[in-house]
Order: sequence, then C-alpha cells, then structure tokens
Amino acid sequence: GSNASIADVYNLALSDLQNGSYNMLISQKQNIADSLNIPMIYYEGGQHLTPNPFGSVQPYNQALVDINTSDEMFDLYQIWLDSLSALSTSEMPTLFMHYSSIRPLNGQYGSWGAMTHQWSDVYPYENAPKYRALINYTQSNYCPQDSQGIYICHEDIIATNEPGNCGAHVSFEVTVSDNCDA
Repeated sequence: GSNASIADVYNLALSDLQNGSYNMLISQKQNIADSLNIPMIYYEGGQHLTPNPFGSVQPYNQALVDINTSDEMFDLYQIWLDSLSALSTSEMPTLFMHYSSIRPLNGQYGSWGAMTHQWSDVYPYENAPKYRALINYTQSNYCPQDSQGIYICHEDIIATNEPGNCGAHVSFEVTVSDNCDA
C-alpha cells in the first residue's frame, strides 16, 4: 500500500529474481538455446518493476520510483548481472542489451532507463544505480587493469541513429578511470 518502502520493493524483487525469473531463464536456456546450440540473447533487458495491473495508479507507485535511485537497485542489478553471467559459457557467450539508456522515472509505466537525465546524472552517478551497476559489471568482467589496479577505460555512451534504421543503436564504450581528467 501507501506505506510500501524501498526495502519492501527490494525484497519482493529479489525473491522473484531468485525464485522465479532466474529459474525461467535457466529453463529457456536449456530448452531453447542449448537444444539449438545458440547463445542466449537478452533484448531490452533490465528490471521490470511496474504496478499490477500495468499502467495503473497504485498506492505503492512512489516506492517503485524511489527504488530506482537507491543503492538497493544497484545491488539488484549486480545480483542479476552475475546470474546472467552464470548462464554464459566461453563457447557461447551471451549478449545483453539494456533497455534503455535514458528515461524518466515513472511509477505507473516503469522506470526503464539506466539514467534519468543525460546531463545531470554525472560521475560518480550516485542517482543512477542501474548505470553504475552496468559500468561496474562491464569493468569487472571486460576491462583490463593496469599495474596499480586502475581500469584502463573511459565512460562514454555512443548513440547513433543509423540511416535506414527506425531505432537508435546505443553502444557502450567503457573506459573508466579514477581520474576525471584522464
């Protein structure tokens, strides 16, 4: 109800992730991808925290908005990305496409963006936990470190609208440095 908190939403989302969504992905991987000998591809991936029924105004809509800028969302994304990695193999790595880069917060229809604002969500991205989790995961798994343990990369989002393509193609060029001037 209206007393719903970030902790309530977190606990429900974590329970669903661990007891429902992840098991469904394991089943899909085994029954579809493995049987066809193809990798899993996650199109329009990301959290799906919306009211029931979808698009309705509920007393707990504010809690759905609030979790999207909390450390709990960072934790959920870390757990979720690690879970997806467990389904990937070196022979058949997975492809994950997050939906979407930048979207406003909305408790009625969902808060889909990794960030809410292009210019105000800036390093260290305290208000963009999904973006921080995606960058952290990418750094930890795909970016080399120098001899001092600093990741050798910069943080940029490159969005292009290719001719003849109805949608925008968004790719991440991850190069993160502890030095903002680097």
